Amino acid sequence: MPAPRVIPPVPVRLPTRRSSLQCGLSALSAFAGLPVIRAAARSAAAAQPRSCILLWLDGGPSHLEMFDPKPTAPAEVRGPFDTIETSVPGIHICSELPRTAAITQNLAIIRSLTSPLGEHGLANTYVLTGY
Repeated sequence: MPAPRVIPPVPVRLPTRRSSLQCGLSALSAFAGLPVIRAAARSAAAAQPRSCILLWLDGGPSHLEMFDPKPTAPAEVRGPFDTIETSVPGIHICSELPRTAAITQNLAIIRSLTSPLGEHGLANTYVLTGY
């Protein structure tokens, strides 16, 4: 018959004066901040976004040819399409998107996106869902 395992007792740490003060001050500061938090919640509720359209080009045309062209790059890098100016000075997009170029002032073009993952499928899930 095997010998019973003896589990060593877990030392009990009593609260110190410092930890008690930290806990009390944290609670006090939380209550003091409630009016600020409530005001922020009211302003956030009042400023609801109208809509957001996410154009996720997963498996679609290259972003380098559509929304992030490199017109001064070598021909083998920049792709087959020319660029056109948009309604926003300094922003050029693919010449195949003239109607999009006309409404660019209403768009938020994200040209750089990173995640802590190196694999595209997992990174897509992480970026779109947050986990």
